[in-house]
This record gives sequence, C-alpha cells and structure tokens, in this order.
Amino acid sequence: MKPLSVSYSTVFRSEVLNINPQIVLGLFISQSTILPVITLITLISAVQIATIPIAIEKEQKTLEILLTLQ
Repeated sequence: MKPLSVSYSTVFRSEVLNINPQIVLGLFISQSTILPVITLITLISAVQIATIPIAIEKEQKTLEILLTLQ
C-alpha cells in the first residue's frame, strides 16, 4: 500500500513538462561549467604553443636580432 504518490513536473517557457526538475537543473549546471573549462583549456594550449618558439629563440640568442630588425 502506497500512501503517497509523487510526480514531478517542470514549467519551461510557459509549457508544463513531465520532467524531474533535478534533471533540468543538472543539464543547466553541466552546460554552464563545460563551456568555461573548454575555453580555459584552449587558452592554456595556445599560450603553451606560443611560448615554445620564444623560449627556443631566447636560448639560441636570436630573439635580440629579431627585435632589433623592426
């Protein structure tokens, strides 16, 4: 015998959906955290790729020559 019956519904853009609100909230949170993480990974990779040639030029002492040719 079940004394209570629980049903979930979510209102989204004036529509009532038979979806658990925790699932909708989980989707919003995951989308809002994945985008900044991907952006940070992309920026860190770009900075690392750019620093390798600069470090090589500084080691070979060719950076000063390139800077003085401007």
